[in-house]
Amino acid sequence: MQLEEDLDAFLEEFGDPVSAPDLAVTGWGVFSQEDREVFGGAAVAPDYVMVARTDLFGGVDRGVQIVVASGLCKGAYNVTGPARQLGDGAFCHVYLARVSA
Repeated sequence: MQLEEDLDAFLEEFGDPVSAPDLAVTGWGVFSQEDREVFGGAAVAPDYVMVARTDLFGGVDRGVQIVVASGLCKGAYNVTGPARQLGDGAFCHVYLARVSA
């Protein structure tokens, strides 16, 4: 039996408002910067990882743009690969690279 939880409560407390304009999706995301792993002079880790609701952002893939409306990570990002579900699938990781200005 799945517990009835307010998934947005966690995201709103620790995250920032985000949208995927091309998909007409808005919600909340918690951002972190992964350590960059360098292999042969090239970074092999994404610049940022966003934790978001799978039902909203689980279908994003490479080429989709994510826009962060406010907060420390405010700006535009490109998704660098498919979203990956976490644990029971309520949340997912979305891998991002900041769009250069």
